[in-house]
Amino acid sequence: MKNEVRAALAALVLGMAGCAAEISVPLENENLGGTVQPNGGAAGGVDFVAAGGREATAGGGATAGGSATAGGGATAGGGATAGGGATAGGGATAGGGATAGGGATAGGGATAGGGATAGGGATAGGSAGGSVLPVAFTPGASGCAAVSLEPGVSVGGYVSDRYGWSDASCRRRTAALVRNDGADPGGSHGGYLRELTYELGGMPITARGTGVNGWMGWGYVVNHYASTADVSKGHSGSFRTVFAGPHHAIHEFKVRMNPGGPLDATVHWFFASGRSSPVYFITYDASAAGPNVLAADSRAPYGDLAFEGTSGPIGGVAWGDKYKFSTTAGPVAPGTGWDYTQPNTVPFVRMWSQNVDAEMGAVQTQSWESQPAGGDYGSGKLGSSCWGHTSANKGAGCSPAGWNMPQDYLWPYQLNQYEIDSTPSSHRLAWGTTFGAVGKTSYSAFGKTLSGYPTVAYSVFMAVGPKTNSATLAQVTQVEHLLGAQVTGASYDASFGVWRGAMVGNRATVAMTPAGGAVEKPIFRFTGFSGVAPARVQLDGHETTAYFASVDAATQTLWLTLNGTVTGPVTLHVE
Repeated sequence: MKNEVRAALAALVLGMAGCAAEISVPLENENLGGTVQPNGGAAGGVDFVAAGGREATAGGGATAGGSATAGGGATAGGGATAGGGATAGGGATAGGGATAGGGATAGGGATAGGGATAGGGATAGGSAGGSVLPVAFTPGASGCAAVSLEPGVSVGGYVSDRYGWSDASCRRRTAALVRNDGADPGGSHGGYLRELTYELGGMPITARGTGVNGWMGWGYVVNHYASTADVSKGHSGSFRTVFAGPHHAIHEFKVRMNPGGPLDATVHWFFASGRSSPVYFITYDASAAGPNVLAADSRAPYGDLAFEGTSGPIGGVAWGDKYKFSTTAGPVAPGTGWDYTQPNTVPFVRMWSQNVDAEMGAVQTQSWESQPAGGDYGSGKLGSSCWGHTSANKGAGCSPAGWNMPQDYLWPYQLNQYEIDSTPSSHRLAWGTTFGAVGKTSYSAFGKTLSGYPTVAYSVFMAVGPKTNSATLAQVTQVEHLLGAQVTGASYDASFGVWRGAMVGNRATVAMTPAGGAVEKPIFRFTGFSGVAPARVQLDGHETTAYFASVDAATQTLWLTLNGTVTGPVTLHVE
């Protein structure tokens, strides 16, 4: 941390069958309504809506026709062939009383959907009960277990609340969040992810905090200011489970920080069935200090996690601000080559192992233009000397003498830049913002004038998975698709990367056109729902069970994940 501080100072000069019984945990003073703007703005809840909040018009529910062949009372559309009383759609072939949709082939009374093949009375695909799913929706994996919560469990002596959920392939993941109401065995005061379990190449992986320099996990709140820093591992706070439903859960930490004055930080972790990457959502409120008393940055979520299961050498690092940076060789060292020439849309930070096919990253839920991320710690030098260059043609001042890599304090996000000259194995991975992003009514970063008072909030997906699958970059692509979707009936809510809509009479209709690319596992947060569970979920007028639902009765909120991929215009109706 000392090197970081010195460098910072230098810079200043329900799927639905098979669902478990719903668990609802209403707690006092729970407030998940209201809006917090991404840079300053109004308070009033834990959520914020991205600037320019994606409420464009969509032409829901495409109708396909032409090239269809039908006979014997059959119905066919979209290039399908049907015969003998069968119904086919979307390139499907059906015969003998069968029903097929979404590129499926069915015969002999079978029902198939989502690219599945069924025969002899069998049922395949993400749909049940003979549902015909539209061509523009491909069901996801089946057999996802419900979200679980083990409160107050000991994880190697760390008293934690452990959440379990199913990833995009319905494989189990768990996250142990250490309680922050007292000291823990590692010398911290909790409030972070101590242990993550997941599957990698068919093998179970347990990723724990490395303990290097006292960092026992990932998700700490860290604020640099002046010539020092304030870190949450030195502060006790409070925790609670905001909501734990069958397929969606929210956990909260609160802590009073002191980067030159009182600063209230609230962290929410969001877990959802079918979504591999949980969301880390942080909100700062500097009201107690007053305007312009604080001039801090934010590096949360911060920490060291042995994401590959062992703390071996790091094979490469990458990040995205206005451009994409990536090393071109490994392990990472001061002399490593790099490329910083490609334009970027969604901010991210990424690190991968040298010896194991594994990586970890953080991906913002908003674009860089709407929520600039990364710290302009060199007051423009990063942009003028490093952006648009490679290590072979970098500008003067990008790298120090003896280095190929950019000057450590110029890195917009904190990774292993302060350790690469002494070890190749540092697993430090954190976020970054400019000084003043927390506490200043006006500050400048990357040529933009922004505000960090009274509140500032942002969210990132925590991506962990195989490097060969580019787990972090795949999440970047999904956020780009989220932001590019044209949706009516709901607006994009960047707090958890979901769409928020209001129900009237326990009914809601949302039309989505994935104009930016296919949208995987879209999540909708419907307010004003007074039922126990949705009675009917339809896609383009067809009932479907390809969804995960959770009802928060205390706030009359229905959380609903479509278990699949939206590939074209689709109209969702829920009641």
